[in-house]
Amino acid sequence: MSLMAKLSQRDARERNAFEWRIVALALDRLFFIIYLLIILLALASMFPWREVLKLTKLAKTAAPPAAAK
Repeated sequence: MSLMAKLSQRDARERNAFEWRIVALALDRLFFIIYLLIILLALASMFPWREVLKLTKLAKTAAPPAAAK
């Protein structure tokens, strides 16, 4: 096998490996975004937002104004 043939085979393998790295990076980012969305949706569904908002509104209206010194 000639030197040029070996070099072209090595270049083809390196290009193929580089393309797979690009695919892996894109999939990694995609799955990370999906993971974040699932975590945020789970947090939003488990946290009692309505109760917290009601309590903060009640606390603001029920609390007497602070006395000025």
